[in-house]
Amino acid sequence: MSNANKYDNSFIDNAVKLARSKGCLAASNEIKVPYEILQGWVLTAFTEEVRHKSIDSLYVGEITRLNKEISTLIRLIKHLDRNNRHFVI
Repeated sequence: MSNANKYDNSFIDNAVKLARSKGCLAASNEIKVPYEILQGWVLTAFTEEVRHKSIDSLYVGEITRLNKEISTLIRLIKHLDRNNRHFVI
């Protein structure tokens, strides 16, 4: 079954909003949608917005969203580092 048939537009729109507020990784885990699928939806939504908004306002919003996602990933890395100190690579 393709993703287009599996998820309705309302679900996808809400998933994109959640990903923008929490980051793709956190949103993906919360709604149980594969990260790559959610990331594709966010990219598609962003591409559609580029067609309708000025570039300057999009950059500010996208930079803010990316900063949040980077912060989330940094916290995750620190958590994994703390929990895996006893493993030697």
